[in-house]
Amino acid sequence: MTPSPTQRETLRRLAASESQRLERRQGGFWCLPETAERESGACGPVPEWSITVQTVRAMERAGWLARANRWPDEWRDARALTEAGMVAAGEIDPRAGRE
Repeated sequence: MTPSPTQRETLRRLAASESQRLERRQGGFWCLPETAERESGACGPVPEWSITVQTVRAMERAGWLARANRWPDEWRDARALTEAGMVAAGEIDPRAGRE
């Protein structure tokens, strides 16, 4: 499976981040823990970058993300980058170590 442009950008950001995980913030925003927030008027602060839950679930089905099991509830549990996600991000050569 080939990542969509949004998925590719998410994989790139995850691979480059220290945490290598996505978390759900208030309002349903999925982003890296270190993502800065900006003021949005009446809605309060929102992340400068985020993805939708549909993207999170599609990436989980593809095997690029996995639950971190920090919460018992699926909908609010963080997602961690998997080895398959690192391969899809281009950070790991799947042929490395083979002869």
